[in-house]
Amino acid sequence: MIRKTAVVAICCVVVSAISARLLAQDSGDSKESKGPVRISVRTYGEYTDNRDSTEDGDSTFDFYIQPRLDVESSWAGKDGRMVFYYMPSYRWRSDPNSLQNENEWFHDVGVDVNHNAGGVGLRLNELFNYTDDPAVQEGGRTLRSDASFIYNRVAAGALMDFGRVALADLYGQHRIKRYDKKEVADESDEDSLMGGVYLRAKLGGKNSAMGIGGEVGEQNYSSAKGLERGFTTAKFVAGLENAHANLRTSVRAGIQTVEYDDAALGSDELPSASASIEYIQTPEREMPGNRFALSASYGLRESDVYPFAAQKTTAVSALWDMEVVPSSVMLTLSASYRLGEYERDALPAGGSVDPNTGSLRAVGDETTVVGSLEVVYKVNSNTSLRGAQVYEDVDSDVRPSFTKNTTRLALWYEF
Repeated sequence: MIRKTAVVAICCVVVSAISARLLAQDSGDSKESKGPVRISVRTYGEYTDNRDSTEDGDSTFDFYIQPRLDVESSWAGKDGRMVFYYMPSYRWRSDPNSLQNENEWFHDVGVDVNHNAGGVGLRLNELFNYTDDPAVQEGGRTLRSDASFIYNRVAAGALMDFGRVALADLYGQHRIKRYDKKEVADESDEDSLMGGVYLRAKLGGKNSAMGIGGEVGEQNYSSAKGLERGFTTAKFVAGLENAHANLRTSVRAGIQTVEYDDAALGSDELPSASASIEYIQTPEREMPGNRFALSASYGLRESDVYPFAAQKTTAVSALWDMEVVPSSVMLTLSASYRLGEYERDALPAGGSVDPNTGSLRAVGDETTVVGSLEVVYKVNSNTSLRGAQVYEDVDSDVRPSFTKNTTRLALWYEF
């Protein structure tokens, strides 16, 4: 215990010393032109009172060091642009459980390519990482912590502009997830493939548009335990959009169909809808002043709970950015609510009985509420300090419920 306390103290001293040195620099330094190669480093400490997201959680302190390399190139008069980045991460954990290590390494590699030519904008995004489950950061929900895996996502698209008449957006994505541990892989390995098109017709100039679109997708899971959890979906929507200098609104609604791989589950049909509104005070600035965003959606998506194949999800989220000190201090408040409906109709054959109890597996709702407060202090063009507090509450009928508090203090510096 004394050794762990000493390490935590040393980590805090290191962060404080670096912060003091950077704060001593002239915060009014002019921002120099950044070249094609950029190196940055982020270091942060994180405390949580529920390390494993369980009903009776144990606390732990994590210390991260994340150097990052970015290489950028452009061509055709900057109509084409490519950014490659690599970010290894080292994590030290003060109180790992019996299946975790004190010291861990994770790796993220990505490539973003954009090219505009003749009214067509092409885009390609590749992301590879070997790390903990990213769902902790995506949507604010905690799934399985410290189950190391390989994750790869490739996304591509083409935006075609037909002048004052219309826009067409074609897009697609392929994603795979492979876990190291067999007992986890048998339940959680997955592949997904998705593609779609959305056509926009401009109304009364460039600010308003109406659109129609279609999307198809396929979700596959490991069937090592004899459960067919995969499904295929098709979605058809129509929508309205409006964009002014400071305000953007969007509404889409339609129908979604699902065909399950397990013949016993058959097929289903349900509505699909989404809406969003965003206000940006000064969108042309790096710190955009006050920004407010609100979004809501309903539809069917992949399951977060084994062995369900899918869930019907209602989600609402809000974000408020406030520029407390111009060009220096930004305060962000965010909140999200999500209701996942897990029905017996989404349980494949062989999964309706809980092997631990011998009785029918529980079905019902899972409600996730996440709230966060973050403060960013931009010391100068190369340095920023961040502090965050996150609260998470999961109330579930289909797995153990839990609450979790996380406190984070981070320092970012670009050389």
